Amino acid sequence: YEAPGVQAGSFIIRPQVTESLGYNSNVLGTSRAKGSLDEETQASVGANSNWGRNSLGGLVSVDDHRYPSQSSQNRTDWTASLGGTYDFGRDQLALAATHISTHQLPTDLAAFPTDQPLPFTLDNIHISYSSPFARITVMPYFDYTRLNFSGAIIDGISKSQGYRDSNSYQGGVRASYEFSPGRNAVVEVRGVGIDYPTATPGVALPGSNTLAVLGGIDYTASGVWRYRALVGYQQRSYATLPSNAVNQFKTRSSPIAEASVIWMPTELTSVTGRFLYTIEDPTEQSTQGYNYTSFHVIVDHEYLKNVLLRGYVGLQNADYVGVSYTETLYQIGGNVTWLLNRKVNLIFSYAFTDRMGSNTIPTTTISSTGPLPISGGNYLQNIFLVQARFKL
Repeated sequence: YEAPGVQAGSFIIRPQVTESLGYNSNVLGTSRAKGSLDEETQASVGANSNWGRNSLGGLVSVDDHRYPSQSSQNRTDWTASLGGTYDFGRDQLALAATHISTHQLPTDLAAFPTDQPLPFTLDNIHISYSSPFARITVMPYFDYTRLNFSGAIIDGISKSQGYRDSNSYQGGVRASYEFSPGRNAVVEVRGVGIDYPTATPGVALPGSNTLAVLGGIDYTASGVWRYRALVGYQQRSYATLPSNAVNQFKTRSSPIAEASVIWMPTELTSVTGRFLYTIEDPTEQSTQGYNYTSFHVIVDHEYLKNVLLRGYVGLQNADYVGVSYTETLYQIGGNVTWLLNRKVNLIFSYAFTDRMGSNTIPTTTISSTGPLPISGGNYLQNIFLVQARFKL
């Protein structure tokens, strides 16, 4: 039931179009829910080389959402990426570039309660070099990411978000030692530098530097279990703000952990668990950022050869620093994928989200220059979709 793609010389091209129709019970993510019909069109074209050595691939995709009863929430996102690898004997150089034009939704974690989805773009360049030495593999890497935000509209007031534009530089070295095939010890040291080129008086955000050291395992215990776990420590220091802004950002230190577990109790079923704990940068001057926790469990089951089942539960938590506020997203959902043939699939999906905040949301004056509330408050959301996917 896998689509074969279109052969073009030594490349395989994979076009795909998905049409979705359903209902979103709370498009704006507010306590007073406003629902709407949900119409979504997704299209993508990917191409990958079919070479015996080295690789090259690219992807262009577009995702359009229409809400007839809440047209202010209509949006169109698109992505373009290109990347490849080049082999030097047993060494490998990897290069990739990505552009994403998307939106921050008022229903997202740590998002502002905007009247409309907030447009922003992300540009990323990645380079890494993997070099094996007997049982040890060393991979230095570097990433550059640039974020650019458009203006936000809250209660009909337009507010510039240029002060959130940022440049992020991340570099590090990851080393692994192979005890036996599929069983590795991993050590990673990475540093991240972030600067905000637009210094807006009163709402400026400080640049930061972070150093993190992690160690752990990437281990295939058997055909039934595979797990990866890294734990370590990180420290983030903030640059001094301009003299006309309030400097309330102090150096922060915190444990860091990331883990994933895959359990395959049968050849038809897999259970995947993922966990992450880290420090996130501030989205507004009233906080020093937040401690971020994410936990998800996904169950996949092949009910029939052409009927695939998936269910999931998830939790995302933002514990803000500098204010007494904690925000949590509880998520549960699933889908049934019916593979009619190699080119046509039908997907029936449901997603439920419950956002809860402890204590009260910090109150701020909303103006063209003043700060924004941290979050739009508590809400419940149900999304039902029927999707038809067409592949070549």
